[in-house]
Amino acid sequence: MKKLWLLLLAVVLATTLILSACNPGTTPTPSTSTAQTSNKTPATSTASTGKVYTLRFADMDAQQSWTATHSTQPWIDDVVKATNGQVKFEVYWSNTLSKQTENWEALKSGIADVATCVMSFWPGLAPLSDVISLPFIGITSAEQAAAVMWKLYEKYPSIQAEYKDVHVLFIGVGDPNVLQTSKKQVKTMDDIKGMKIRVTGGPPTEYLKAIGASPMMVDMVDVYTNLQKGVLDGVVASWASVESMKFYEVAKYITNVPIYSPFAVRAMNLQVWNSLPPEIQQQITSVSGFERSKLFSKTQYDDAVKKVKSAGYPVTEYTPPPEEIAKWQELAKPIWQKWVDDMRAAGHPEAQDILNTTLELLKAYKQ
Repeated sequence: MKKLWLLLLAVVLATTLILSACNPGTTPTPSTSTAQTSNKTPATSTASTGKVYTLRFADMDAQQSWTATHSTQPWIDDVVKATNGQVKFEVYWSNTLSKQTENWEALKSGIADVATCVMSFWPGLAPLSDVISLPFIGITSAEQAAAVMWKLYEKYPSIQAEYKDVHVLFIGVGDPNVLQTSKKQVKTMDDIKGMKIRVTGGPPTEYLKAIGASPMMVDMVDVYTNLQKGVLDGVVASWASVESMKFYEVAKYITNVPIYSPFAVRAMNLQVWNSLPPEIQQQITSVSGFERSKLFSKTQYDDAVKKVKSAGYPVTEYTPPPEEIAKWQELAKPIWQKWVDDMRAAGHPEAQDILNTTLELLKAYKQ
């Protein structure tokens, strides 16, 4: 009897194990975001799911500055609108995510997803693009210069290659920058000899050396203090900086010599750009590129210059006569040739063609 009981128990246990193996448990029900039914088509792209992409934007300007309110924020708003709210921004104004001089590396490394990069802070990084910053090249407005710079970027693969580590959204170029000094009015080229002048790197630095000044590359946010302390005697900057940087307080003399125009790219981290769905990329591009380069530069500089000049700031303005301007221009031509020679030596035989195209486009877009 005992043996029969043990045999019966063994049969029951074996049956239980077999049934368990055939039915391992209940499968979880898919969530509403992944469940599919016979009358629904699965999403074909990330964009159509309504996913929101929040991008960290490193910018040098204060949130209430002219550039932020009239140029940067309108572009941000246009991107949000064009993407139906799928792209949003966390903007770190006033260098709070990375310093202005660190933005390129911050962008490449992914610290920032989008950044404003003033290319003159890294001499040699985009030397072909520096053609737009050659002294006395014929720039009459920021909008004109930005149009030319974008056309050059579109035309020449070698210029595009300078930005291969990022995705360029649009390019801003400044109005013809003038000389602002703290201690005396510069009326002739001889007056500037020996003066310590803040200027950007590349051709502008070479030009300042050629006319006898001592060029110094200082972060723009530090220029006011350096002028105040006498570390700098002057700065080559936009007329708009009289107000935006309050230079009228420390550099009361302005000499209207259109020395050069700086430029900056607004770009996105390449990996972040490539991760966006194609339709979102297209939507962002639709409010960037050529037209945005022109509009951004116009509102950032041209409109600001008109406003500042009409505001009556306490500065003493001087415009040299044509014969004096001609002297400044004459010393610029060797800087153009040096740029061509340096670019050819660096393996860019197209340098002369780039310069010629720049001169032609500047005439075509002259306002």
